[in-house]
Amino acid sequence: MLIPDWLALTDGECFLPLVPPFSSMDADEAVQTCHFFGADVTLPEVLSAPSQERVHLLTGGNSAWLGLRRANSSSPWLWQGGRPANYTHWRDGQPYDTNGRDCVAMDRDGYWSNVDCNSYNYFVICYYKLA
Repeated sequence: MLIPDWLALTDGECFLPLVPPFSSMDADEAVQTCHFFGADVTLPEVLSAPSQERVHLLTGGNSAWLGLRRANSSSPWLWQGGRPANYTHWRDGQPYDTNGRDCVAMDRDGYWSNVDCNSYNYFVICYYKLA
């Protein structure tokens, strides 16, 4: 199995796009896999338009998990580190206020959709922010 090198950017953001067979797993499996690389390694946090562009490029045209989720349909959207979602790039009509759609994926075109956390249709990119 070949795991590619981390892509480190000048602002301290680091990304690791995972290759098959690790590129298709549900949201919890994706988080656990990223934690394998370190306790602070998560799914991508998209906090700005430039960060949105970076992550979209890294997906390689695939839909990918983001580290944004909520506990239930009446809870706020939070990044895995607990930060509120001040920047978003939701698709029109999103997010749906439906139970079970409590995770977020970046679609192939870069827009976000809230999806079932048990879905296996999304590419995995691990993310780490240097202190």
